[in-house]
This record gives sequence, structure tokens and C-alpha cells, in this order.
Amino acid sequence: MVTCKTCNGNKQMLHQWNIEQTESPLSEGQYIINSKLAMVTKEYSSKVQQLKRKSIFSKSASKLTKEHLPQESFIETQINQLLSKSDSKNSANHKITKQKIEIESIDNLLVNYTFKGENYSLVIAGSEMMVMASKSPIAEFEKGILQQAARELRNGNETEAYKLYKECRQIDSFDQREEVSQGIKKSFARITKYHKKGALVGVVISAIVFIPLLWHYYHNINKVFGYVKFMNDPGFFLHNHHPWAMLLFS
Repeated sequence: MVTCKTCNGNKQMLHQWNIEQTESPLSEGQYIINSKLAMVTKEYSSKVQQLKRKSIFSKSASKLTKEHLPQESFIETQINQLLSKSDSKNSANHKITKQKIEIESIDNLLVNYTFKGENYSLVIAGSEMMVMASKSPIAEFEKGILQQAARELRNGNETEAYKLYKECRQIDSFDQREEVSQGIKKSFARITKYHKKGALVGVVISAIVFIPLLWHYYHNINKVFGYVKFMNDPGFFLHNHHPWAMLLFS
């Protein structure tokens, strides 16, 4: 506030500023997935936000330092990066007055098993016990069908390929969904294309066969109702044009 130097603001105030302060929370977060889970299943990273979490560490202070953090943690590097990012938010218009860190975890089971001499792994995620897609006997079976469908498509047997791709969609292995979807689109597009060509060829062949017959009928027979019998009169001025008109309508 700036006031008159003579009266000290008793009579005259020159300028006034109102400074408003508001509190607004900012959050920075990151999902850190164990490398073993990432190697076993691609689906986990797409579903991780849907899984229930439990808090395992919480700390707040006016400014968090390394002393506040859990020591020798495999996520220590990521935590330090988040703190540095939070500190960088300080500016002339924004001041951080309190920092809080929360660490949550998701319980997962990694099951290793053997089937017909092959080693497989299975991830059961969260308290929901959600089974995540990974390499499995079922996925290997679908992969075989998928390869057969691709061969059929290359060999020009689009109908059989489409049927096999639809079987793969019913099995619905996560890692192969995109390839199955593309295969269905490609094979169906080819089937539709050949159907259109077949219909066009059919029309041409039909025209070659039926046009002479229709011309003969409209020119020489052309049975009509009594009130338009004059159409068949050779003396009628449109008699020679009538068969062509009827062919176009046919």
C-alpha cells in the first residue's frame, strides 16, 4: 500500500494492492512395474491402473529430503526424480509449502509351471486375482491357428482364412489381438471385393444371354394390356423405339 507522505494516509491514499493467496494441490506420480512381470505379460501395464492398491509408506514435511525416504529401495531413483520434479514447481507465482510422499503397492503372484515339457509363467494380479495374459498353452494353440490363417490368406483362400481368424478371436489371446483384428479386416475386404467382381461378371454374362431374348420378345411378341395395344402396331410412330426403351427399363 502506498499513501500520501504528508498525511500518512489519513486524508489521501494513492495506491492499493490486494494480494490473494490460494492453495492448490499438485501431484506427481508414477507406476513402477517389476521387470519380471513386464517380461512375462504385456497386459499388466495396460491394466495396472484398474487394480486395487494398499499404502505401505507415507511421509509429509515442509520440504522432503532423502532422510525422509525409505532407504535402499529399488524405487529410490524414481522417488528422487519425482522430488526433483516437485521442487522445480517453485516459482515467483507458486510456492510449495508442504510436500507429501505416498508409496502404494499391488500384490501379485508369479506362477511358473510346465506343460508338455515347455516352461510357462502366469501372473495373478492384485487382490482381485486378475489373471494376466502371457505365454501359455492356449496362446500357443491360437498362434498355430493364426499362422495357418496367414498361409491361407497368402494362398488366396480368403474364406478359409476369415474362418480361422474368427476362431482366433474367440480364443482371444491378448498378445495376438491386433494381428487377429488386422487379419479379419484384410480377409473380409478381399471376400467383399471378389463378391463384387463376381456380381459384375454375372450381370455381363446375363446380359449377353438375355438381351437377345428380351429384344425378340419386346419387338415381336410384347403382350400388353388392351388399352396400349397400339404399341404393337407397326404403323405407330414409336413402334421401333419401344423395344429399346423396354430393354433399358429391364
